[in-house]
Amino acid sequence: MTDIQNDTDSLLKQGVAAARAGDREAARKWLAQALRGAPDNISAWLWLSAVVEKPEERESCLRKALALDPDNAAARRGLAEVQAQETAALLRAGQEAAAAGESARAQELLLQVVARDEGNLTAWEILSRIMADPVDREVALENLLTLDPENIEARRKLAILRQTREAAEENVWGTVAEDEARPRESPTLASAVLGDEFVARYTTVIPEPEPEPEHPALALWARYDDETLCPYCATHTEFDDRRCAACGNPLWLKLRRREQPSLWFWVLLALQAFSTAFTLALPLAILALLSFTLGATFSQVFSVYLGNDTALPPEVLQAALAMLPRLVFFLSWMPFVISLTMLVVLYLRWPPVYYLMLVSSILGLLGSLLGLLFNLSQGGLAIASGVIGAFVSLVELLIVLQLEDDFTYDRKRILFQVDTSIKNGVGFLLQGRRYAARHLWALAALHFRRAAAMLPYQIDGHVALALACIHLKEYELARYALEEVRRINPQAQQLAELLALLDQKVAEAN
Repeated sequence: MTDIQNDTDSLLKQGVAAARAGDREAARKWLAQALRGAPDNISAWLWLSAVVEKPEERESCLRKALALDPDNAAARRGLAEVQAQETAALLRAGQEAAAAGESARAQELLLQVVARDEGNLTAWEILSRIMADPVDREVALENLLTLDPENIEARRKLAILRQTREAAEENVWGTVAEDEARPRESPTLASAVLGDEFVARYTTVIPEPEPEPEHPALALWARYDDETLCPYCATHTEFDDRRCAACGNPLWLKLRRREQPSLWFWVLLALQAFSTAFTLALPLAILALLSFTLGATFSQVFSVYLGNDTALPPEVLQAALAMLPRLVFFLSWMPFVISLTMLVVLYLRWPPVYYLMLVSSILGLLGSLLGLLFNLSQGGLAIASGVIGAFVSLVELLIVLQLEDDFTYDRKRILFQVDTSIKNGVGFLLQGRRYAARHLWALAALHFRRAAAMLPYQIDGHVALALACIHLKEYELARYALEEVRRINPQAQQLAELLALLDQKVAEAN
C-alpha cells in the first residue's frame, strides 16, 4: 500500500510540475496515471481540471472533486467559473443564431442559457422576440420586466400580447354563447368527432388588436440601424474606410493582440532588470575600489567626477584622475544607460524592440553555429563549448518567437453598436458619457438612448441624449428627448438651457 501511495505522490508531483511549466499534455498524462492508482485524490482532480482541453472535461473533473469534498472552495470556484464560461458561449451562439434568422436553434440555445442563469437579461430579451408561441413570448417578457422593471419597450409589447390574448378569450366565449343560443343544425363530421365547442373555438378568426401608433422618433432612429455608420458623426461609411469622409475621424483602433503580457514576457523583463542592475553595479564597484585605494570616501571620489568642489588633497585628486580619467568614468555608465533604456521600452512593449531582439537572436544563433564549425578542429572541449553556445542561442530565439503577440498590434474597426456586456441603464449612461468625452457622439447617442429607455423616470439619460443629438445636428430627435425631460420634470434647469441651445443651433442652420 505504501509503494502505491509513493507512486501516486510521485506521479502527482510530476504532473503538477509539468502543469506549472506549461506542458499541459505531459501534465494530463502524469495526473491521469496518478488517478488510476488513487481515484479519490482531490488534488489530482483539481490539477487535471486545469490542464484538460474542453470545458466539459474541466467541469467533469471539478464535479468529481466536489463529490469527494463538497466543501472544497477551489473546486466550487472553478466549477462556477467554467459554468459561467459555458453559459457565455451558449449566449453568444444563441445571439449569432438569432441574428442569422435561425429561430429554432437560437431558442434551443437561449433556453439552455436561462436554465443555467435565470437572471440573464440578454437571453430573455432575445427569447421575447423569437419565441413562436405568444404565451412563451409573454412569459419571456414578464421575466425580462422582473429583471428590468424600467424597460418601456418590453412593457409595451407585453401589454399588446395580453390585449391580444384577452380579445381572443372574449371572442371564443362569445362565439360559444352564440352557438348555444342558435338552433342546432345537422352536425358536421368535425363537430361530430371533436364536439361543437372545440370546432367553434379553433375555427373562429380572432381579430388582431389595433396597433399602437408609432412614435415619430422611431422612424428617425431607424436610419441608425447600421453598424457601419461613423461613430463620431453617424455618416454612412464603407467597412474598409480608414477615415470618415464627412468628419475626417479615424474609424479603426490599434489594439494589442495580447492585452495581458505572457509569462515569457515577464521572464524576459526580469532578466533585463537583472542585467540592468549588473550594469549599474559595475561603475559603482569601480568607484568603491578607487575610493579604497586612495583612502577617501565614496562621496568624495564621486564628487571629483561630477566636477564639484572636494576636500581631497591635490595629489590625491590627480592620482584619482590618472587611474580613472573622467572620459572612462562616463563611458563606464553607458552600458547601464543603454540597459535601463532597453528595460523601459521593453516594459512599454514598444514593437521595434521585438524586431531588434529577433534580429539579435538570429545573428547570435548564426554566430554560434559558425563558432561551432570553427571549433570542430579544436578538440572535444571546444566542440562541447560550441554546442552549448549554439543550444543557448537556439533557446533564446525560440523564446523570442513566443513573444511576438506581446508586441504586435491589430487594427479593429469601430462598429456602430451598443456594448452588449452592459446590463442596466446606469451602465449605458456611464458608457455614453465615456464616448461623449472622446467626441464619439453617435455612439454616445446610441447608449444614451438605451439608458433613457431603461431609466424612463430619470432625466439624466434624456438630457444626455438631447445634447448628443444636438451635436449630431439631429434637432428633431433632440426636441423629442427634451419633451421627455419636460414630462418628467418641467422645472429642470437643464431643460431651459438645452432648449435655448437647440433654438440657437436651429437658427444657425437655417
